[in-house]
Amino acid sequence: MKKTVLVALMMAILLPLAGCGGHDNPPPPLLTTQILSDPVYDGDIFKDNLLPPAFTVTQGMTLNPPVQSVFAGIDSTPVTGGEYRAFLDFFLGGTAGVPLNAVIDSAFLDMFVTSNVAGSIPLTIDLVSFQPPTLQYTDFERAILGAWTFTTLNININQPNIAQKVTIDVTPLMAEAQRQGFQDFQVRILCGVGIIEIDDPTDPLVDRGQFAPLLQVSYF
Repeated sequence: MKKTVLVALMMAILLPLAGCGGHDNPPPPLLTTQILSDPVYDGDIFKDNLLPPAFTVTQGMTLNPPVQSVFAGIDSTPVTGGEYRAFLDFFLGGTAGVPLNAVIDSAFLDMFVTSNVAGSIPLTIDLVSFQPPTLQYTDFERAILGAWTFTTLNININQPNIAQKVTIDVTPLMAEAQRQGFQDFQVRILCGVGIIEIDDPTDPLVDRGQFAPLLQVSYF
């Protein structure tokens, strides 16, 4: 009798475990989407060295006048030299976006960069939210428009004044944007050496698809 009860108890334990092998519930597929930056909201802010300083806000890529890039970095020009900080906006909604309930696996930012100096260039990428999406001169200041999170890295420029593609891992920033429920992935780019120019063409047929800033996100 005791033996029969023991066997019954063992079967009661083993049967549920046998159904937990994962075959009936496979993991969700890994999906990848590519999102070009929004040329209407991309821009940069320049702060000069005058006292008091003056700010120049440029937003919106246009053909006339020709505004086809954004700038980041420090201008070493005496007296009036200052600093550029670039801003990029990626809309996460729509059919090519990232669902709000998605779990981020990875995110990479691709940019074509031209620099006036070569070598290892330090960058800081801030996750920001400049909503409504019109840039204000105060968005230049990290003490005013704070970063939700940021990453620091070095990009390597082989030759000055020649555009080259750089890829930046922004997975922690995208994961935080998703956690906050942001409708746009918006970044502020700071450059510590010289000035970099980030291509942001508006030609929808050729140049934009090849050279505009691109966010590639993989998610479950």
